[in-house]
Amino acid sequence: MKTFVLGLIFLGFTNLLHAQNDLAYVKVDIEEPVMSSNNYLVNSKYYDAFDNKIASGHVREFQKVVAKYDIKRSDIYSSNSKSNYTVVFEEGENKIQAEYDQDGRIVKCTELFKDIRLPYVISSDISKQYPGWAFDAVECNITYDNNNNQQV
Repeated sequence: MKTFVLGLIFLGFTNLLHAQNDLAYVKVDIEEPVMSSNNYLVNSKYYDAFDNKIASGHVREFQKVVAKYDIKRSDIYSSNSKSNYTVVFEEGENKIQAEYDQDGRIVKCTELFKDIRLPYVISSDISKQYPGWAFDAVECNITYDNNNNQQV
């Protein structure tokens, strides 16, 4: 019985150790795109998954930088290893943590935006529902999964 329990514990720990991710940190300047190859979007599926009507212009610009990022041109990229790469993009209070696969596609992404302007469609709906109220702080969390698209 002891052997059986210890075997289950060992198998549980091996599950946690099988995938190692390499980590990169990128300080983003929206005006100067980071490591983009030419002017095309490497991850257009990620960029097209978001509705332009509900995302502010600043958020879309930041997402475009992430979509243009080419992990294959990074120092941490190795064509020999089959691992995923986690890249953290920061710009002021805003942060996007994207996980890229071996081929350079975004697998999943978590985004946090603080003190951004709400799109007109959303702010007008809220203003109509709660007249006389004001916006104090705006925080937007977005989770993207390559298989399920985005959740806002």
